[in-house]
Amino acid sequence: MKTASLFLITALLLIIPFAASIPFAVLPDVGINGTVKDAFGIPIAGAEVTILGL
Repeated sequence: MKTASLFLITALLLIIPFAASIPFAVLPDVGINGTVKDAFGIPIAGAEVTILGL
């Protein structure tokens, strides 16, 4: 169990900075209704969503 939890923690620490950098790496495109979208075209509601990379 220790190995599995360590693996999960390491994976999260590696994924989170990568996911957080995606919206900043690509210039956000503005949708038709004026909402700023991230690299995947998902509207960004606020800084928290941008940091999570959702």
